[in-house]
Amino acid sequence: MNTFLIRASALLTFTIATGLHAEAHEHFGIGTVDTGAPGPDQGETLQIIGGSLTASTYRLLPVPVGQRYGGYYSLNEQPRTQFPNDYFTFVALSDGQALPAESLHAKTGAYLWMEISSVTGPAGASFGFWDEGQSLVRTTPNISFLTNTPTGGYKFEITEPQNTPSAPVGAIASGSHYIISGATTGLTIDPGEDPYGHIHNRGWTVDQPGDYFVGFRVYDMSTNGTAGGPIHLPSQIYTVHFLAVPEPASGILLAAGLVLCSARRRRN
Repeated sequence: MNTFLIRASALLTFTIATGLHAEAHEHFGIGTVDTGAPGPDQGETLQIIGGSLTASTYRLLPVPVGQRYGGYYSLNEQPRTQFPNDYFTFVALSDGQALPAESLHAKTGAYLWMEISSVTGPAGASFGFWDEGQSLVRTTPNISFLTNTPTGGYKFEITEPQNTPSAPVGAIASGSHYIISGATTGLTIDPGEDPYGHIHNRGWTVDQPGDYFVGFRVYDMSTNGTAGGPIHLPSQIYTVHFLAVPEPASGILLAAGLVLCSARRRRN
């Protein structure tokens, strides 16, 4: 067997093996660490609920130029044959207004935002995302971060308030949502708002292959807590592993398949 076919066969074996172990499309809940009386209380710390977020590797695959997310390695809700279930969504748990009350939800009036706290990866590369539906109207991500440099404390909305507050000062509009830089508190929101939010199809993106480790941290940006501050304390930083991997060419996979079929016939 020549070297090319040996490598192709090995590649097919790797692809099948890793594909069978792709993580399910998960929804990671955002709520609180309940340390006092049952239910959310002033001063309790936020958390991301679901242990597999930091225990899994999420694969980003190259997207051809001309398609949505084109020219980048991406992880989004677009159907794909490799690792189809790797995508995940951050969901702020409901206090009972939008959905039946969910365990460990944040207190009514909390305004939950997710910060990208850090990005490490290949030198000179960038990590970013398209916000909900923005790949339909944009050819570049809404926001990108150069690896191994400060992110500037950029945050994106998780809560979807019914009474939409005015745009935060310095916010970047991304469709019907906002991205902000720097500030950790000070956004006015109705104190009766459900903290709930379920925003799909934020397309995670990088521009080079390799391993990326991204720190996520949840903040309550409301002024509905004590003395006009937030209700909840920020969460810990959750470091998530993304891996940008080239997708095998269809010709290589076909050749590898023929090799495996031929080998099986010879054994029989």
